[in-house]
Amino acid sequence: MDEHVDISDSLSGSEWYRRMASCADALFVLDKDGKVLHANSSACTILGLDSRQVQGIDISSVIQISSCSDFSLLISQSFSLQLPVLFDGIMSHGALSSVCVSGTLLMVTQPDAYIMVLRTIPTDSDFSTSTYASVLHQSLDAIVITDANLETGPHIVYVNEAFVRLTGYSPEEVIGLTPRILKGAESSKDATRIMRESIHRHEGCTVETINYRKDGSTYNVNISISPIRNAAGICTHFLGIHRNITGLKTEKNRNDFSQTLHTLFTQSLPDQSMQALLNEVLQHIVRFGHFALAEIWLTDTQSRILYLEARHAQAPAILSFYHKSGENLGFKVGEGLPGFAFQQTGQLFVPSLERAEFFLRKEEAVLAGLQSAYSIPLIYAQEKIGVLLLFMSNKEETEYLFGNLFDTIGHYLGIEIRKKQMEEELSQVFSTSPDMLCMIDSGGYFRKANPSVTSLLGYTLHELHSTTFTELVHADDKEQVLDALALLIQTGQANFETRMLTNDGRTRWVMWACSFQQATDLCIASGKDITERKEQELLVEKAGNMARFGGWEADIHTGELRWSCITSLIFDREAATVSHIEAWSDLFIPLHKLVFLESIKEAIEQEKHIDLELLVKHPQQPFWVRIIADVEYLHNKPVRLFGSVQDVDEKKKYEEALSKSVREKRDLLETISEGFMSLDKDWKVVYWNKEAERVFGISRQQLLGKSLFDAAPDANRLQFFQHLERAFKEKDIVHFEEYLPPIKQWFEAHAYPSFDGMSVFFHDITKRKRYERRLQRMNMQLKKQAQHLSAVNAELEQFAFVASHDLQEPLRMVIGFLSQIEKKYNHALDEKGKKYIEFAIGGAKKMRQLILDLLDYSKIGHERYMPEPVNLNNVIDDVIFMNQARINDKRAKVESGLMPVIQTFKAPVRQVFHNLLANALKFSSPHTPPEIEIGCSQQGSEWLCWVKDNGIGIEPEHHQKIFEVFQRLHSTKQFSGTGIGLAVVRKIIETLGGKIWVESYPGKGSTFFFTLKNQHREA
Repeated sequence: MDEHVDISDSLSGSEWYRRMASCADALFVLDKDGKVLHANSSACTILGLDSRQVQGIDISSVIQISSCSDFSLLISQSFSLQLPVLFDGIMSHGALSSVCVSGTLLMVTQPDAYIMVLRTIPTDSDFSTSTYASVLHQSLDAIVITDANLETGPHIVYVNEAFVRLTGYSPEEVIGLTPRILKGAESSKDATRIMRESIHRHEGCTVETINYRKDGSTYNVNISISPIRNAAGICTHFLGIHRNITGLKTEKNRNDFSQTLHTLFTQSLPDQSMQALLNEVLQHIVRFGHFALAEIWLTDTQSRILYLEARHAQAPAILSFYHKSGENLGFKVGEGLPGFAFQQTGQLFVPSLERAEFFLRKEEAVLAGLQSAYSIPLIYAQEKIGVLLLFMSNKEETEYLFGNLFDTIGHYLGIEIRKKQMEEELSQVFSTSPDMLCMIDSGGYFRKANPSVTSLLGYTLHELHSTTFTELVHADDKEQVLDALALLIQTGQANFETRMLTNDGRTRWVMWACSFQQATDLCIASGKDITERKEQELLVEKAGNMARFGGWEADIHTGELRWSCITSLIFDREAATVSHIEAWSDLFIPLHKLVFLESIKEAIEQEKHIDLELLVKHPQQPFWVRIIADVEYLHNKPVRLFGSVQDVDEKKKYEEALSKSVREKRDLLETISEGFMSLDKDWKVVYWNKEAERVFGISRQQLLGKSLFDAAPDANRLQFFQHLERAFKEKDIVHFEEYLPPIKQWFEAHAYPSFDGMSVFFHDITKRKRYERRLQRMNMQLKKQAQHLSAVNAELEQFAFVASHDLQEPLRMVIGFLSQIEKKYNHALDEKGKKYIEFAIGGAKKMRQLILDLLDYSKIGHERYMPEPVNLNNVIDDVIFMNQARINDKRAKVESGLMPVIQTFKAPVRQVFHNLLANALKFSSPHTPPEIEIGCSQQGSEWLCWVKDNGIGIEPEHHQKIFEVFQRLHSTKQFSGTGIGLAVVRKIIETLGGKIWVESYPGKGSTFFFTLKNQHREA
């Protein structure tokens, strides 16, 4: 209960509740269970209870809600929609029991609290005497009750006092008329349609529209219409509650205007110009105030002249105002309406532009239909920066629309315009600054960056917005930068130098000056590209370190000595330990110590420059340094020695090594068997060795330091020296052979030009040239012999071809006639005669086979085959298939391993395997079935193939004989054949670039080996 009291007290103490407490409607404050926490006086009157008695009553016992059976459902609707919920019901308590009511339930800001507003709906037509007439009469809202006659009406039957005050109509003037008397041209057609359709459906509705008073003025109104039903549920009347919302509308319009104005400035794009932004602002002002034209005039920096910065007209025709006055208007302060208004202390209303003496554009205003105007000063920091002019096409003032906006809009626009001007000025500086300018948030992300940043780093603005500052810092500098940023957060300021990584992978040195703003949580950073300076510094530092180059100075009067860091490194001494000239001189070897001190003395007394190379003592090995110094004078008196120290130990050692190398090369050039000469770029002879002296017969004393062509005037006509000129001119190495007629010798020369001259090596090749000529003559003779042999071979091939064909014809005739004799005279021949004929036919056939084999042998090496990938597995399968009958006859066993695919000539290779397999089958043992093995393996760039059998074998002394033509080891009675098969195999193998041999012993079988090369097809 205490909690309820707290909520009730909180509500009753609010301004909103104080207004509702005086409302004629019944108002209840309810908790989430529908219990009454508070009720206004109208609610207490309806229930016949005082305020204390009302508290705690269940609202369900007061009213029966028709739209739902449970109050909790009504609350859930209000909570889920976050909007007021309308409902109808019947009173079940108090003086108005059984009276129809309409209500609104809405949720308030306090937890678990709801507001219910009830309005009674009359059920009879005598409204003047009804029990609730006093309630309607005292209502602050205008009440209109009409009948439900839809054919001619509805017609007004009742209006209250609030209606009279709002509209100016008396009850007698409106009762019996339709509510359409309140409508006019500006009334909302949509609202009228909604009310008409709801009345025809006997339903309630709520709309907003514009109504007209009796005097013709308008007001904004919220109309809520509810049907009034009798006990039978028939709609007899309509109750309309008219609430004047003109003030609310005006206030809302003002708020909307201010909000839109604020949005235009705050959400304007950074690159939007001042003129474009102010044109949008004026468009908004014209539309809101129904002005015909609006202008903004701004002053120059001296506040002497006002310039038209922006303008906007309600209609294009109004722009004729500028046709005569010109587009680029400007007025001096005090001149014309802008200048006159600028001098005023506050706002200015000009009711008639035509009569205003200070208004200079009268003719243009008349043409454009402009009659009156407002001027509002634009103020920034208590100073005027311009004026806002608002023109109207009638003389009515529109101040009711603006109210106090006229007092504030000038200040607001002045601030925003000046802010925009400063933004444009800063933006121009920001965009054109050669230094990098950027804004970085507390997370390290770029929020803004000028073109210098994107240009130097190579990233787009979009890429920078998703990148942190430290991501672009060189890895070796990140720790230093993080320390600087930590100092920035603590003190608000930080300066540091770091390397930044560009988008293309390069490195740039940048000097940053940063300022951190706690209020905005932003870092403003300015960066300057110092890459060139840093690279020079680093270059000097690296050069000093690499060259071991340090500095020193000494006071002449005191002898006090100061060294740089690199000087200390060179001498391997702390500077503090060598603080005097005398101490420094002790570091040199005794002889050089005297030279050093004497040079300093001469420099001081005789103004001499010091440049010495001295040897420094060292426990391990002495080293060389170069000391350079000059004397500084003050008032013509020597006061200071200053100079440098360079570690030249390596240089001195290099010079010594170079001198030694030169001597060694000179000795080498004197001992070589080749002539050598070195020329400078002017063709002067720099070196001329002994062999050159011997070859050309010219001593080096005659040539050294002299032009080659001066010493030998005819040299430029020789091809030898023309080649040298070409090498010198083209700066290209030249190798050539040339005959020198003067000395009748051939030389091979190699010329190596350089920037400074040319080196030439040459040696006598006269003997070689003579051998080459002899060899050339021999080659010519061999070529002729080869051509002769080729012709002979061609003739032999032709002879073999013709002989084989010509010999076959009589053999065929002999065989034919012998066959005829055997056939025709077979009965007359005895056995011996038949035997003779058989011998004759067999000899003829053998002769024919010999001729065919001889023809095949002669063709080997002359066929034109092309190399191709040959699968030897397929070749072996073909050969076995061709010999299958003999294999079956002898019950032979033939095995082959996995054979390769090689690039070779298919037909010749197949012939080789065929002949070798046939031989293995032919020369098999009569008592043992043949066993034949075929294989192949790779050996380097060749393939080794073999055919192995278990046949009769071959005597070792016959291993070469069997490969010769017509060489047989057995009679034809033992083994048939012509003795040419292996000769064919050898010729094929040798033609293919391989070789063949046999390993065999009698009774142990034979293995024929041969090699094949991968043949590469030439394009």
